Amino acid sequence: AWICLVELEVLAEETERARAICEIAASIEQMEMPELIWKTYIDMEINWGALDRARALYERLLDKTQHVNAFKGYATFEWKKAEQKDRARQVLNRGLDVCKANGWDEDRAALLENLKILQAAKMWKKRQLEAQK
Repeated sequence: AWICLVELEVLAEETERARAICEIAASIEQMEMPELIWKTYIDMEINWGALDRARALYERLLDKTQHVNAFKGYATFEWKKAEQKDRARQVLNRGLDVCKANGWDEDRAALLENLKILQAAKMWKKRQLEAQK
């Protein structure tokens, strides 16, 4: 229901009202599937080009939960949307530290895989630039 309200405000181009609804929903502790409201809120800010707001929301989300998917989503945002490869790497490294500290080996492996992909993309881009010279 919260997401429907947000979508209605977005369609009406009521930016501040949509944000206010997201804030209220995100503050509810006992919400079912809170990740959906967070994803909606973050995606909304990205679509509006408010990358700093999206980044701040990811930081708030990581303060609430240290779920591996939050780290993955944040790193993907930095890599693909904000085009901040170094920040993406930093986010993944933070996630790796959290996973290691908590003994979350499977989650750590998933983040390591993302980090490897990011590093491979960086090497590929570097080779492409060198080949163009």
